[in-house]
Amino acid sequence: MSSPALHGLLAGCPTLVSLSLDRVFGCRSLCVCSKALHSLTVSVSLRQQEEVGEELQDLVVEDAPLLERLLGHNVNWGPSIHVLHVPRLEILGYLGVGIPSLQLEACLQQ
Repeated sequence: MSSPALHGLLAGCPTLVSLSLDRVFGCRSLCVCSKALHSLTVSVSLRQQEEVGEELQDLVVEDAPLLERLLGHNVNWGPSIHVLHVPRLEILGYLGVGIPSLQLEACLQQ
C-alpha cells in the first residue's frame, strides 16, 4: 500500500479508531494522519528483501490528536519512526532493538 493510498483510506474512514498494518512491504515510507485514530499497530514483512521488494524504511505518524497506543510487531530491524503532534500518546509498545531512529515531538500528555 502506498502512502497516498493509506491517506485516502484514512480520509474515507473519519471514524476509524483502530488500525493494524500487517506485514508492510513494497513501499519505503508511510505517513499516518488521522484525527480519530486511537490505536495503531505496525508490522513489517519477515521475508528477505529480494523476495518482497522494497522494505518500509520510514514510518511517520503525525497530526493524530487522539492516538493513545503505537505498537510495533516484528519490527526488530524495521523502519525509522517519527511521531509528531500526538499529544495523547500513552503507550509506545516494543519497537525492536535495531530501529535506526525514533523521534518523538509534542507527544507528552498535558
